[in-house]
Amino acid sequence: MTQDIDTAPDHTDGALAAARELDWFDPVLREQTEFEVYSKILGLPPQRSEATSEWYFLGYDDCREAFQRADLLSNNWIMGENPLGQAAVYPENSDGAEHREYRRLLDPMFSPQLMEKLEPDMREYARELIGSIAAKPSCEFVSEFTMPFPTIIFCRLMGFPLDDHPKLMRWKDVYMNAMTPFIADQLGIAVDDAGRPSMEAVRELTGTSATEIIEYLGTILDERRRAPQDDIITMLVTARHDDGESLDHDELIRICFNLFLGGLDTVTGMLSMIMRDFAQHPDRRARFVELMDDPDRIGPAVEELVRFHSIVAIPRRVKDDCVLRGADLRKDDIIQVVTPAAGRDPARFAGADELDYDRSPNPHLGFGLGLHRCLGIHLARRELRIGLQEIHRLMPSYSLDPTAPPKVGSGGVRGLFTLPLLVGQG
Repeated sequence: MTQDIDTAPDHTDGALAAARELDWFDPVLREQTEFEVYSKILGLPPQRSEATSEWYFLGYDDCREAFQRADLLSNNWIMGENPLGQAAVYPENSDGAEHREYRRLLDPMFSPQLMEKLEPDMREYARELIGSIAAKPSCEFVSEFTMPFPTIIFCRLMGFPLDDHPKLMRWKDVYMNAMTPFIADQLGIAVDDAGRPSMEAVRELTGTSATEIIEYLGTILDERRRAPQDDIITMLVTARHDDGESLDHDELIRICFNLFLGGLDTVTGMLSMIMRDFAQHPDRRARFVELMDDPDRIGPAVEELVRFHSIVAIPRRVKDDCVLRGADLRKDDIIQVVTPAAGRDPARFAGADELDYDRSPNPHLGFGLGLHRCLGIHLARRELRIGLQEIHRLMPSYSLDPTAPPKVGSGGVRGLFTLPLLVGQG
C-alpha cells in the first residue's frame, strides 16, 4: 500500500504541500536552480504531484531501485500525445532486446579510447574560448563558454559543420528549455499573465523545429552515404544489425535526434552550475585548483562535482499496476527519477551538502544506472575535466557580477541560462 503522505513521519506540512504542487511548467519553479526545488522535498518517500499526476522518486535508494527495475518500468515514456509534442528517439525510448541492440551498436562509438583521441582538440577549443574571455574584464559565461564548448566538441564528433552551431543551439532550446519564461522570450513564445509560456505555441514550435531537424539530419546522412568521413554519422550509416541489415532511415534519424538532444545540454548545465558554485564559494574553487593536475585525484574530484551538481530528472513509464518503494503505481503512470535529490541524500552520502573531492566510494546516480546509463558518460567526464582545468589555468579568479544577477532554470531544464562573471575578481 502507498504510505499516506499526510501521516508520513518526520516531514513538515510544507514539504508535503510542495511535493503535491510540484509542476514542471510552473514559471516560478523554473526560475530556481534544480536542487533548490528538490531540497524542499528531499527526504520524502515517493510522492505524486497533484499538479502533473507524475510521481517523484527522490531518495537515493528509491532512485537506484527505479533505475534497476526494467521489469516494472519502461524507458518508452513518450506514448501518443504528450505536452510538448515530442516523439520517441533511440536508444533512449527503447527497452529490452531493442535497447541492447542499439547500445551494442552505439557504445563503441563513445568508448573511452575514442574519447581520449579527442582530448587534444578539446583542450584547444577550451583554451581558445577561455583565452578570449580572460582578456576581458567581464563575460556572460554560459553563452561564451559553457554552451559553445561542448557544442563544438559534439559537432566535431558527429560531423556537423561548426558554422551550424547557432541553429543547433536554438533547436536544443526549443526541445529542452522552451517552457522556461526566459528562454521562451528569446524564442518569441507568448506567455500568459502568470508568465507561463503558451503550451500551444510550444507544441507548434516543437513541430516546426522537428521538421527542420529531420531535414537537416537527412541531408547530412545522404552526404555521408556519398562521401564517408571520420565521424559518428558515417559510423551510423555503415553500422549493421546482428542480422547484417543496415539501419533504416527512420532509425538513423531517431538515433541522431537522441544524440543531438543529449550532446548539447547536460554538460552545459552541469558546468554552469559548477562555475556558479565556485564563484559563490572561492574555497571550493581553491581546493579544486590545488588538485586539478593530480592524475590520482582529478577523476574522483570530477565525480564528486557530478554528484553535487546532478541536474537530470529521468522519466520512466510504469508497465503494469505494481507497488514500488511503497508507491501504489498504475499502468502508464510517469515517474521522475530525480538524481539531483538522490545525490544529496544524507542517508546515503555523509556530508551530502559538502564537496569532498576524495569521496570514496561515490556511487552517485548523476549519469543514471544500469542498462540505460548515459551513453556519453566518457565524453561528459572528459569535457568536464578538461573544461575545468583549462578555465582555471587561464582564468584563475572570477566572481559573480552583482549588477547582473544570473537567470536560472529548473523543472527539468538543465542548469543556468546566464552566468555573468567579473573576470580577474574573486
